[in-house]
Amino acid sequence: MKNKSTRVKLTDDAVKKRRLIADTIQWMRDTSTLGFGLKVSPSGRKSFFVERRMTNNGSAKRRTLGTYPQFGLEEARVKAIAWLRELSDGNDPKAEEVKERSLALAEKSKQEAHNEKTESKEALLNLTLHELLEDVYLGGDKKYLNSRPLKERTINDMRKIWSASFADWRDKPIRELTARVIKERWQKIAIAENHHTTAVKAMKYLRACFNKLMDERLIDYPDDPLFVSNPVTVAIKSKQLHKSQVPELKTYLDPKEISIFCEFLNLEGENIAGALQDNFLAVRDKIYFFMLLQYGLRSSEALSLSWRDIDFSEGEGKGEMTFRNTKNSLDHVVPISKKMHYILDSWKGIVLSRNPACKWVFPNAKLTDKIASPPRETLEKLKEYVGKKFSSHDLRRTFNMCVKDPEILNQDDAVAQRLLNHAPTSTNINEKNYTFLNPVRYRHLYDQLWIFFEDPWLDIAPKGIVEDHNYWELLQIKEGYKKGKLKSLGKPITINEHPLARIPDNSKLQTRYQKYLETSYSNSIAQSYAKRLT
Repeated sequence: MKNKSTRVKLTDDAVKKRRLIADTIQWMRDTSTLGFGLKVSPSGRKSFFVERRMTNNGSAKRRTLGTYPQFGLEEARVKAIAWLRELSDGNDPKAEEVKERSLALAEKSKQEAHNEKTESKEALLNLTLHELLEDVYLGGDKKYLNSRPLKERTINDMRKIWSASFADWRDKPIRELTARVIKERWQKIAIAENHHTTAVKAMKYLRACFNKLMDERLIDYPDDPLFVSNPVTVAIKSKQLHKSQVPELKTYLDPKEISIFCEFLNLEGENIAGALQDNFLAVRDKIYFFMLLQYGLRSSEALSLSWRDIDFSEGEGKGEMTFRNTKNSLDHVVPISKKMHYILDSWKGIVLSRNPACKWVFPNAKLTDKIASPPRETLEKLKEYVGKKFSSHDLRRTFNMCVKDPEILNQDDAVAQRLLNHAPTSTNINEKNYTFLNPVRYRHLYDQLWIFFEDPWLDIAPKGIVEDHNYWELLQIKEGYKKGKLKSLGKPITINEHPLARIPDNSKLQTRYQKYLETSYSNSIAQSYAKRLT
């Protein structure tokens, strides 16, 4: 590319009519304003420029003023004169212009970011209470996903409490939920309506939702009160939401009521075998309630127990059960008591005879894969029979009472909490000892319990007796010594002996044992000796 330089007086006609020269850049320098000129490219592009040597360092500077015709000649000349003056003073007007443009762009970008942040903040403040729960806390909006998925029963409980406590706030923007408004709602539920427990749960859930939002957005809005101070915490003192402030539920069954409870269940071999006919659900419910009492379980833990999590293949006194759907997400492994061994073995035979593919221990009426609902009708019958109002969870409290009662099992809080599968806390037991307290190590306690449940007026069976005798012998011992202390039948039987070897004259027990054999699913000893009783 060639360069051609000429000196001319730049006029509108000269600029407009200047001819193009192929492969040549023309530099037309104005004779009236030194340092001002026009650059004409072969492509036809015409641009005004200014050039001059800097007085401070002698370096040559050439700066483009603008293109023609968008930039007129006189406009370019005026700008050239101003720039030449700056250059003569040692300043670079182009650099200043670039700097100003950069500052303007930065300011524009900052303003846009501010506007976007303001719009985003307004959108957050306009979130409705329903959206705060569903999108933010429960993860309906993917950017608020929880690090640990919530359990279905927790989600259902939150929605239930939300509907009961904040139904009229469903579409209320969270910006309107000030500390004063929240405190008034607390007083309405806890004091005016006298639903203190519901009020505590409602405020805990609301506080958790705001905490979730604050965790996500505090870094963006560190000066906004809503994202700095949780309005629930401001409105209600933490101690008011503490468990100690909730009226303690002390409902549990006393020993006499436990005996009546077990009398209603009457889980003997002939009664379980009756499930082969038309009372399948009735027997299922009775076993379910006995398991709640025997192991201090939550309803959901028992209902979600599957056959694959029960291992009684090694025989009576050695089996284990694993409850997986626990509140603290920790698997709860417990020993199978000697009574529960025969109950479950018989029950498994009955269930799988109806549907070999059934996986639940307590299936629904159609024996499908859907988890059964809590048997409320049977619970009502139980309450009427016992003569006391109680819930399924009260059976868990009853278990806890029996474990800690000095007159029953007399165990300390650490053992009781471990048997209930409570997570360890700093106030009761450390993690190391909690792990050491394996419920399987306390197998004898569960056998002592079922004996106590059936005959609470007897002394608690010594550990040696429940460990050295099988289920049938323990029944014999109970029958023979109801008026005195439980006594051993002597040396424990061996694996090769018949389970009733030491009680051959008890026709009642033999009949019950025979009924057990009719439904037994996996007990190898029972199968091998079945013919001896016929």
